[in-house]
Amino acid sequence: MSAARRYAVSLVWLRRDLRLRDSVALHAACRRSDRVALAFVLDRALLSQTRIGAPIVHAFLCALTQLREELRRLGSDLVVLHGDFQGDIVALASRIGADAVFFNDDYEPAAVRRDDAVAAGLAAVGIAVHRSTDHVYFGADEIVRSNGNPYRIFTPYKRCWLERRALTPRAIVPSYAAVKGRLLDKASLRSWGAAIPRASALGFSSISFDVQVSECAAHRRLTQFLEQRVSRYRIDRNVPALAGTSQLSADLRAGTLGIRTCVERAFECRRRLTGEARAGVDVWISELIWRDFYQMIYKRF
Repeated sequence: MSAARRYAVSLVWLRRDLRLRDSVALHAACRRSDRVALAFVLDRALLSQTRIGAPIVHAFLCALTQLREELRRLGSDLVVLHGDFQGDIVALASRIGADAVFFNDDYEPAAVRRDDAVAAGLAAVGIAVHRSTDHVYFGADEIVRSNGNPYRIFTPYKRCWLERRALTPRAIVPSYAAVKGRLLDKASLRSWGAAIPRASALGFSSISFDVQVSECAAHRRLTQFLEQRVSRYRIDRNVPALAGTSQLSADLRAGTLGIRTCVERAFECRRRLTGEARAGVDVWISELIWRDFYQMIYKRF
């Protein structure tokens, strides 16, 4: 088998993975490239849809801002683009001399069509495309029945998921360590991209949004949840008057926290607990498995 091709410059196209840690696509790009740049495209057509509300827009803009600040501290930058995905990604990759574009798969039907179109545009100009499973712990085609068909009922899916994880756990991806020394410098990216807009500039009203959505804040919330609240999660998550949930929904949606980090930290916590406390962790693990199940149903059906 021939060695994997190595690239001088690669572009990592971010979407629902606004982080530097535990990112499959970022790690793959860093391992196979001398220099790596990161970009995000604001989809104004998506933002104009009535199903998109102010809270999720605030969450993503907050995450983008924090990610850009971290990249700048590391001597690089986040390229933020506005407009046509295919045209913008192809143009940016060409301008920075990228030989390849890496990105993590998204199972939403519109996203699948978008990604296929961008991949075709990149291939047309000779730029390699590498896609990874990252947003879910196990991909939509990995947890299947013995005949290869997808599960339609959660309980047998969960049983199979747990058996598979016991045999082949997914390690937390060391992408942050890999990114050191690989990032394209800030000066090389200064001419590209745009400022991160405020939600009001995109037509969304101001809201009282007290949750900081960032990679650092997400890891802090995860640690606090596992140390302080998970032992009562089985009961308290159903009481609206209590802060009994993980409070990680926005982080998992924007991808400021990797799913492997959540799962492996949860199992690590489970090994230390017994009785009702362990039952709390088990229920949260079941919720994370349900998230995989939902995404599989979304993709397969």
